[in-house]
Amino acid sequence: MKTLKHILFSLFLTLSITTLSAQSDPYFENKDIGFCNQHADTLTLDQIKDCTEITINSKKNIVITSYIFSYYINDQLMLHSIQGFNNKIAKEEIEKMIAIKPKVLYLTEILGECNSEILILGQHKIFIR
Repeated sequence: MKTLKHILFSLFLTLSITTLSAQSDPYFENKDIGFCNQHADTLTLDQIKDCTEITINSKKNIVITSYIFSYYINDQLMLHSIQGFNNKIAKEEIEKMIAIKPKVLYLTEILGECNSEILILGQHKIFIR
């Protein structure tokens, strides 16, 4: 019986630590992040060509405060990245990306704010078809 209590306590402790680390890990995949309320894993260039806003699907009043937007140029030989300090991407950056036609877009190190609390929102990898 004592061993069962130890096993249950160890399991509880492990689950608690895993949950806490996932919430503070800037590299966890967050499928609630997207472009203009399009939160799919795969999008077309047409779906994002007029979109200059990064959004999060949440019932909370979360405001995205910073992010890194990246994609590879020349078949993964060079990475193009920009850092934003709100939820907007410059129209020129979207036009540049459309002209290059990357296969994958990366939204990483996304931070947000809700009720004056800074939140680590993770990242989202979006495939382009």
